[in-house]
Amino acid sequence: MKSLPSRHDVMFRQAVTNRACVVIPMHILRAERKSLLVRFRRLLLSFGLLVLALPVFAQDDSLGRTWSIPMFLGDGWWQSMALDIEGNLHVSWYDAIDDNNVFYDVLAYRKRDIFGNWTDTNNVIVTGTGGVTVRNALATTSNGMLHAALRFQFQHVYANAPVVGADNAANWSKDLVELDDVGYYLDMIADRQDTLHVVVSARYEGIDRLNPSLMNAELVICPTCSDLYYLRSANYGKTWEGPFPISVLQSSGSDRPHVFEGQSGRLYITWEEGLDWNRGTQGVQPKDVRFVYSDDGGITWSDPIILSGDRADAVPLQMSLAEIDPKRLITIWHYSSDEDRGIYYQVSDDEGVTWTDPTPIPSIYRRGGLFSSQLDRYALVTDRLGLVHLFAVGQPSLTTTANPTLYHMIYQPLTDSWSQPQRILYSPEQQPEWPEAIVGPSNDIHLIWFIRGLIEGFAGMQSNTAILKVYYSYLPGNMAAQPTVAFSPTETPLPSPTPFRLVDSTATPVSTVRPLETSLALTTRDNYAAQTLLGAIGVVAFLCAGIVAYVRLRGR
Repeated sequence: MKSLPSRHDVMFRQAVTNRACVVIPMHILRAERKSLLVRFRRLLLSFGLLVLALPVFAQDDSLGRTWSIPMFLGDGWWQSMALDIEGNLHVSWYDAIDDNNVFYDVLAYRKRDIFGNWTDTNNVIVTGTGGVTVRNALATTSNGMLHAALRFQFQHVYANAPVVGADNAANWSKDLVELDDVGYYLDMIADRQDTLHVVVSARYEGIDRLNPSLMNAELVICPTCSDLYYLRSANYGKTWEGPFPISVLQSSGSDRPHVFEGQSGRLYITWEEGLDWNRGTQGVQPKDVRFVYSDDGGITWSDPIILSGDRADAVPLQMSLAEIDPKRLITIWHYSSDEDRGIYYQVSDDEGVTWTDPTPIPSIYRRGGLFSSQLDRYALVTDRLGLVHLFAVGQPSLTTTANPTLYHMIYQPLTDSWSQPQRILYSPEQQPEWPEAIVGPSNDIHLIWFIRGLIEGFAGMQSNTAILKVYYSYLPGNMAAQPTVAFSPTETPLPSPTPFRLVDSTATPVSTVRPLETSLALTTRDNYAAQTLLGAIGVVAFLCAGIVAYVRLRGR
């Protein structure tokens, strides 16, 4: 493409021959300028259409901070993360690795240090073959250990590794501790006293593991539904107490459990009762969303507190809960019907005894119909200033056909108000899901999610599992960082045998699996966060320069 003439060239052309000046007639100059303007308008339109097709990235939050450009972590989904006391971020997710046409299910892992440097992706645990989802959860303790609860084929197990060197598969515990017999969902945290808390949606087959009256408590309508159980370890995973039943209702499953510790030190477990997505049992309907709490480190738990909404034709789903302060709670959920696609919140000022009426959050709607998913969640965290941050995949209106967007919103408890939704990621070819957030020591926020391939305008849901990617974004802090603390190793940093049955972690026929070829990701279209950013910067720079030139030409 020829460069545009400068103002000096348009007004006259000099022939520096014998110091003579050849002047071009003005009617020729006007015709040339008109032709240039027409061609330039077309060029601007072409590049404008190109920009519209690119993914749109993060905006500022309501406090003036800016989210980093989404960073591609690796192929896969169902990610989790944990911060250690030194400020390092640990991220794991489920991936499938092709080794001579045999696909191995693996737990992939990366670490981000306090300076923002990432390790390469490494596959630290091989769980088998067959595409069996590796749900997982991470936690860290002050003795310098990284703990993982994960799905190993069809049951949940526990493993650990030193924080230093966790990216090396050889450093992970060889014997995996069995947590249940059959399960899908799980979650785990380590509290401030380094006690590990695990919650599983699972079934226990053997009568020697629990009271026989609790075995297979479901009736004929849901004979294989999973129920909710809790386990704890007060010695860094060496021995475990439980499992203790949290919810074993008949004719009902327990889905999407989450465990967290509030700023008060109270423990909470949330879940939705009714459906069992993994078992796919026909005839089971959603009932409500629930939570229990513990004030003694998980030794005893409250009766369930149930939220059932105010509609007769639908019930709440996809619940998230956060502690505003020791007395105040806030919860987020949506209804089970597409007739109402609002995302609702409720607030309690008395530790969950009474609640405000369900109120829709303004300017955002849950995805529905074509874009609906039973495998999503809302992330809700309270920062060090007492503000509540919501991360939700939704849409700005009920009529849009655009792909759903990952939004960030802030709830201000003093005014009972929400900020406008701030976009973190939108793409016409991909749909974000399952956001998870952690607040760091400087009131910074780490955010991870995965994306599915979903092209706008196509009928049906193109959510095939061959187009799954894990991403990360970071919001800088706005407070002085809390001082980091050095690890304090114990005399026995590695776990000793437990009374639970052990699973051989090398049961698969492969001893080692090649690390992901992370350098190859930079050359693929799936790494859109990196590729389109560079392209977009070039396009925007060209457009800005072109607009300036166009205005100058138009002004004459």
